Amino acid sequence: MTWLKRHGASMALAAILAVIGGAAVGCSTDDGNDGTGGSGGTAGAGGDGGTGGTGGDELCGSKTCDIGEKCNRGKNPPRCECTSSPDSCTEADPALFCTATKVCKKLNPDEWDECDSPGEFTPNGDLWCAPGFGEDGETSYWLRVCTDSSSCSDGLSFCDKVTWGSDGEHGLCYYNHCGDERKRQDGTLKNGGNWSSCDSEVGFPDDASAGSGQCVPVDGPTSEVFLCLPAGQTPVDGPCRFDTDARADEACAAMTICLTKNLPANACETADDCDPLQVCTDNKCADKACATDDDCGGTGYCFDDGQEKICMPFGTCSELCNAGMGDAPTCTSTDDVCIGALTNRPDFENARGYCSDPGCDMLDPNSCEDEDGQARMCIMASPVKGHPFMGLCINQPDTVLEKGTACEGADVCEQGTLCIGSQATGKYFCRGLCECPEADWDTSGLCKTAADQCATTETCAYFGGAPTLGACIPK
Repeated sequence: MTWLKRHGASMALAAILAVIGGAAVGCSTDDGNDGTGGSGGTAGAGGDGGTGGTGGDELCGSKTCDIGEKCNRGKNPPRCECTSSPDSCTEADPALFCTATKVCKKLNPDEWDECDSPGEFTPNGDLWCAPGFGEDGETSYWLRVCTDSSSCSDGLSFCDKVTWGSDGEHGLCYYNHCGDERKRQDGTLKNGGNWSSCDSEVGFPDDASAGSGQCVPVDGPTSEVFLCLPAGQTPVDGPCRFDTDARADEACAAMTICLTKNLPANACETADDCDPLQVCTDNKCADKACATDDDCGGTGYCFDDGQEKICMPFGTCSELCNAGMGDAPTCTSTDDVCIGALTNRPDFENARGYCSDPGCDMLDPNSCEDEDGQARMCIMASPVKGHPFMGLCINQPDTVLEKGTACEGADVCEQGTLCIGSQATGKYFCRGLCECPEADWDTSGLCKTAADQCATTETCAYFGGAPTLGACIPK
């Protein structure tokens, strides 16, 4: 339905790393521009066909054999197979091994990679090919073997006990689903309802209300999914850590969310020009490496992101709210607004959000006051339910483009406008913002009724922001 698309800038109302109840569920590291997704790895080249059958060019029935495999034409139909002694897969690529089903697979697959050898373990025994664990009930995945939930790699999983054939019982780390849609055959909830108490240690408890976890939405690509996340004891406004291994007394209590602002990469000459948790490298403030919390001087902690350890500032526990279309939960204070956290999906019935003081009004030129002689302006921010024109005050740059001016991704349009382009033409202009009452868009993304903010020669077109927010374009 989207008629328009935004170019470049996508400022979040608060550049945040978010942790719900102490369990890391994702992060926003907004630097003012939409990042480009990383490209996938380059496909490995097949070997030469006809040289022993171990290349990637040999046609075997209807398929081409993978590297390390050769065609067994004694099978009907012919099939590609590897040999385990010696291991033809490892000989072709040290990262591969020959499975019991005679197929080359990664020696160390990642958790949640698809697998086609149900019941098999990886060589080191850390992962097990779990049959039919996909949402379709058929796809198999490599799941982590566990003895209890502490063996699982993140706070989104728990140690589930499953039995499969003659293999007996296995402990496997699996997402701890909960919510109104997860029911037993008798109609009772498996692990608590939406936005309620749940058991983060046991996946299908007898009494979810006795659990210390919280059942909250984790946005999927097309719908919201509720997971049971562990909660701690730190109250609203208390300090917290963006850390899956945070102890209960350091993690936010139930129905709260941990927010941590990113440290800016400002220009610097020495470390004194940067935050104490940063170093000055190549005239830019950068993350400070650490080994333990002591290296961060008490103003932060040592965070392991899986690739490196860096000093991270302590966050603050904030009240959790529903930033989706649903009515509950709402903020305790009627003066607060619910701002979307992490992935913003205001079109979902349920979406994570946090309670905050209202921001500025993008249509009010006086909503941001000057600071120390520096002019300020209100720009587009995360969608705020019920407040489509709420934005974020920033320092006004030296160059600001007027409404109607052609623009590109790095340009800043004047307050109340955005750099918007037509999907058909690919041309971008600073267009004024508008509100379509009750999100009454037609199938082409144009508002069915006239928007108060548009001139009579313009119409309001949807561009994928808040449900009622659009941009004025020429008719």
